[in-house]
Amino acid sequence: MKQMRPEFVRGVSLRGYGVSLALGVGIPIPILNEPILQRTCIRDRDILAPVTDYSHDYPEKTGRVIRYVNYEELRSGQIEVEGKKVEVGSMSSYYKALEIANLLADEIRRGDFLVSRPIAPLPRNAKMTWLVIREKS
Repeated sequence: MKQMRPEFVRGVSLRGYGVSLALGVGIPIPILNEPILQRTCIRDRDILAPVTDYSHDYPEKTGRVIRYVNYEELRSGQIEVEGKKVEVGSMSSYYKALEIANLLADEIRRGDFLVSRPIAPLPRNAKMTWLVIREKS
């Protein structure tokens, strides 16, 4: 994080969850063949996100997902949850994502960002781990 730009770092607070840190990260995807290109050219309606109750189900570790919505629904500003219309917003910013993508593309074009071999594979079956709250000693 030494060279990270401050405009891509935000503190966030989620009711029922607490304080966290949001980072804007650009990850280049080398388009080596047509199947990779096809898998990267997906639309908002094809990207699903879980709707979770962060005030109850998350802290209680129920694992309950109320429903899945796609990014097209999220961008509309309103979804339906258990029969009720709820105002929503994505936790990511299209404006900032485009800004980061353009900065990364400029670095690649200038030759300042070189793609190297993977250092380690990403975990395939990783599970989310819970924060264990300990008693004060």
